[in-house]
Amino acid sequence: MALACVLGGVTQHALAQCDPQVLVPPPHDTISSFGNAVALAGQQAIIADFQAPTLCTEPFGCATGAVYVYLWNEATGLWEGTQTIVPPEAAFGDGFGTSMSVDGTRL
Repeated sequence: MALACVLGGVTQHALAQCDPQVLVPPPHDTISSFGNAVALAGQQAIIADFQAPTLCTEPFGCATGAVYVYLWNEATGLWEGTQTIVPPEAAFGDGFGTSMSVDGTRL
């Protein structure tokens, strides 16, 4: 299963099937908490970063947060970033994405 390779499954069988892929958030100039919460739903990996400087007017440390959606591409065997979800009304220190879960088609 490709997901096991990406998420660190350590079986020899999984490692022989694909090269591990490191998922990283879009670049920004602050401390990152990328991966503080992770949800898996079918072919999607949803990864939060509650310290992301989303929609900040200040360049450093506003920690409004963001959630990043990656889709598994069967053809390439890689995860591809497809969406960034941000808080609807961002404010300093919101911490959007501190925790999350998936229920059917809802995040």
